Order: sequence, then C-alpha cells, then structure tokens
Amino acid sequence: MNRKPVSPSLYTKEYYQKYNHGYEVSKKNLDMLPELKNFLKEYITKGDNVLDVGCGRGESIYLCHKIGARCVGIDYSKDAVAIARANLSRVLTNRNIKITVADAKKLPFKKGMFNVVIMMDIVEHQFYGIDKLTPRVHSQHLERYHL
Repeated sequence: MNRKPVSPSLYTKEYYQKYNHGYEVSKKNLDMLPELKNFLKEYITKGDNVLDVGCGRGESIYLCHKIGARCVGIDYSKDAVAIARANLSRVLTNRNIKITVADAKKLPFKKGMFNVVIMMDIVEHQFYGIDKLTPRVHSQHLERYHL
C-alpha cells in the first residue's frame, strides 16, 4: 500500500502546544519527566553520541545531555526545532547539543557518527491515516486540518 507522507507543515507551534501530550510539563521543567528519564538511563551512557530522530520539543535531547551524552536532534518540522531550541536555550551553548531541521529519510550525517539512535513517537507521524494508529487526540488534530 502506497501512503502519502505527512507534510511537516502539519506540525505547527499550535500542534505542539494544544495537541501534543506533555507540552505543559515540558514548558515548566524538562526534569519533570521521570518515566522518560528512567527509560533513557537504561540505554544512554555518558559519552554516547546520540541522534534523536523526530526530536519534537527536545525533552529526550535534554535528558540525554544530563546523562552526559553528546546529542543531535532532528525534526522535519521547523516549529518543532524552534520549540526545542527555546526549551533547551540554557544548555544550547554547550557544544555537545545541536538541533536542526532534517528529514529522517535523508540524514545529513556521516555513517558511524552516532552509536545510539532514538526515535520515539515518530512512526505514527509518517503517513496520512495515522488516526488508525494513534490516540484520538491526533485524530482530532487531523480532522481540524481536514486530513
């Protein structure tokens, strides 16, 4: 089955503020995500080179950085990257963190640059018809944009 890819323009600032779970928590304090932090501690160690594909608001990047990893976050939504940069503004001066607009299907990195790649909550955002794969909140968002 050939599915039409979802345009990055769908993932606006409004989407991240109204429809994307956890926005209020992430806005207040990125340390207030204990489940995510505990999950990442299982797989990330100090000195790892981490690529976060579909970094969204940057929560995973922040938590990996706190563990001691070097992190690159990519998202194909310009608004997501802007929000992630704002959320991480106090640590972005660190050379161990970079956030950029990029498409996961065309990674702009050399082979072997990362020893850990994380991709959380991105599969359901790849193709139209995600309302069959994801919670109702995404379905409502798609209806609003007539998708």
